[in-house]
Amino acid sequence: KNLLKIQNDLAVRFECTLGPGVLGGKIILRNDQSGQLVEIAQASNQARACGVDAGDILLSLNGRALPPKLDALELMSLLQANPRYMHSEVTASLWRPLLANDDEQGKYIA
Repeated sequence: KNLLKIQNDLAVRFECTLGPGVLGGKIILRNDQSGQLVEIAQASNQARACGVDAGDILLSLNGRALPPKLDALELMSLLQANPRYMHSEVTASLWRPLLANDDEQGKYIA
């Protein structure tokens, strides 16, 4: 479920609660082209139902900002090995660039 949404004409920042195992098992992460950010490479139906989609940039987990130049594969391994992220809900803060305004149903267009 979405908890917070801040938007302008260029981007939207939002927070959502991901169910147990969604972050470590239902979402695949990768580094962006610059290697500076961690982005969502693939999101399952369960993750998309929470508002997460491929191309979103992961900013923080449970209120803790991700460090710059974090390796996405290393983060995936840490998440999968940590029961805190695999067996309980996680609040994720994400950023999504917009190419157009939201559609009438409030979905993001990226």
